[in-house]
Amino acid sequence: WFRGWTTEGRPPIRGIFHAAGVQQPRSLAELDDAGIREGLRAKVGGMQALARVIDIETLDILVAFSSAATLLPSPLLGVYAAANGFLDGFAARARQRGQRALSIAWGLLGVGGMARARAAEGRRMEFLDDMSPGRAFAAMDRLIAQGCGHAAVLAIDWPRWLESHPDTASDPYFEALVQISPSDRPAVARTAREDFAKLAPEVRSEAIRGYIRATLGRILRVPDDGLDALDLRTPLTRFGVDSLTALELRNRVEADTGAAPPVVEMLRGSSLAWLAEFIEAHLAAAEGESEPETTEWEHITI
Repeated sequence: WFRGWTTEGRPPIRGIFHAAGVQQPRSLAELDDAGIREGLRAKVGGMQALARVIDIETLDILVAFSSAATLLPSPLLGVYAAANGFLDGFAARARQRGQRALSIAWGLLGVGGMARARAAEGRRMEFLDDMSPGRAFAAMDRLIAQGCGHAAVLAIDWPRWLESHPDTASDPYFEALVQISPSDRPAVARTAREDFAKLAPEVRSEAIRGYIRATLGRILRVPDDGLDALDLRTPLTRFGVDSLTALELRNRVEADTGAAPPVVEMLRGSSLAWLAEFIEAHLAAAEGESEPETTEWEHITI
């Protein structure tokens, strides 16, 4: 294509907007070398190919479409985050050489293949909204005009998002970004563990099951009178739980009980009953009764 463009005497290319990308939500352990290469090819390989055939230094502008996956906890998107991180680094290096380069960490865009895939699968992105092309382009125009090198553009409810991600909320960067009042911080919810500790073992199990039903119901916005429909034996994924929803559920459970169920296990067909047993085992271990089941997948935020 590029050879044809130049041999036909067309005007020189003065700007590049690299917007290619492939997203494959899978854990790193589930990917072989071919899968990792496939996840990197569009963004990393695409930018490298452009740099081979086009003299980047002659461009008036270079814009790389990166992703907020490089900034926010992104379970099962390790390769995707790495590919976007490459774009951020490429743009930063270009700027060090005096070139006009910008990398934008986009949130959810309401158009394109990834947006259509989300719609087809019925996936919800809690606290994140789709941006229209008009809003996205207006933000990009502003960043270019201001000469920015790297910025994140996303429609997000920060207070609610940080409340559901207590580990991230304690990071100094996010504390400076959004000020959350003490009454809104997740620490105030750390009462479930104390309540469970006061219950006899035979009563505690039922209380934990009720708690986990109610917690998932809040996340999925199920009315209180519909909580009984959440069958404890049904795999979480059958309720529409995806990687982001599972992370939110894990964070809420950890904030309330101290137990941190592995996100990968929740996405592998585990049920609410399994989750209740995991919490109960953790509480029992905290009291010195037994050791909970452990797994190498305690934290997968990348």
